[in-house]
Amino acid sequence: MHTWCILVLALAMPRAALGGGDLDSAERFFSDMEFAQALKTVNRLLKSPENGPEDLIAAYRLKGLCLSAVGNTSAAILAFKMLLSIDPAFKSSVIWPPEISPKLIAPFYRAAESTRNLGSITLKHLSPEPEEKLGGHRLEVTLLSDPLKMVKTIRFRFRKEGQGQEHRTVLQVKKTGRLQVFLPPGFSGRYITYFFEALNEYGGVLSRSGSLKRPFSLGRGAPRPDLMPADASRDPLVSQSDEQRRWYKTWWFWTAVGLVAAGAATAATLTLSGDEPSGPQDYRIIW
Repeated sequence: MHTWCILVLALAMPRAALGGGDLDSAERFFSDMEFAQALKTVNRLLKSPENGPEDLIAAYRLKGLCLSAVGNTSAAILAFKMLLSIDPAFKSSVIWPPEISPKLIAPFYRAAESTRNLGSITLKHLSPEPEEKLGGHRLEVTLLSDPLKMVKTIRFRFRKEGQGQEHRTVLQVKKTGRLQVFLPPGFSGRYITYFFEALNEYGGVLSRSGSLKRPFSLGRGAPRPDLMPADASRDPLVSQSDEQRRWYKTWWFWTAVGLVAAGAATAATLTLSGDEPSGPQDYRIIW
C-alpha cells in the first residue's frame, strides 16, 4: 500500500466525529495527494457556522497534515496550535506507521511544545442562586483564556420553562475577562435553562460552558440538571489531575518527540473530546 494511503487510513477520524461530507472529501483529496484541493476543501469547512468543537478539531488536524505535506511548516504549526487551543489534551489514538516520514508529524509536536504553557480556550460560569423574579436579571460569564485570540463572540442560549423555543443573545469579545448578559426586563416565567458558547469569526463553536444536554438553570422550580458541562475536560471548575491537564509531561509525549527527532515513527494515542452538535435552532434573538 502506498505510504500516503497508509497515512490516511491510520489517521482517519471516527465517522461520527467528522464535520460531514466536506471533511470526507478533503481526506480523499489528501489520500490522492491532491493537497491544494484538500486544503481548499478543509478551509471551506472551517468557515461553516455549524461547526462544533469536535468538527473544528478534526478540520485543523487535517489542515495541519496537508500543510506539512506540502512543506509549509510554519502554517502547519499554526493549524496545530489552533487545534490545541481548542483541545490541549488532543492525543493520538493510533500508532504512526513506520512508513510515514517524521517530517509530516513533526509540526504537531513543535506546536505542542510551544503552546504547553499557554492554556486553552476556557469559559467559566458559576450558576447563581435561585431567584424569584427573572426580569432584568444579570448573568456573568468569564472568558478566562484565549491564547490565539480565536474567540470573537460569546453566545448565550436559553429556554423558558416548558418551552421548546430557544432564545439567544450574542456578546462581542475584545479581550479575555468578564462579560454580562441581562434577561429582558419584562421577562415572565419561573425558570430558564441555559448555557454559553465561545464562537470564532464564522460562528463555529470553540468551547462551551454548559451544553444543550447539560444546561445550567435559573429560577424557582427548575428541574435539577447535571450542572457539569459536557465538555468538562476543559472546564476550570472540574478538578483534574496534573497528568490529565498536562499531557505533554507524560512519557509517551517525550518519547514521541525523541523518535521524531531521530527520524523514526512514534506511538501515541488520540482522543477527541466529544460534545453534542448544536442541533436544530428555532429562533435567533439578539437583544
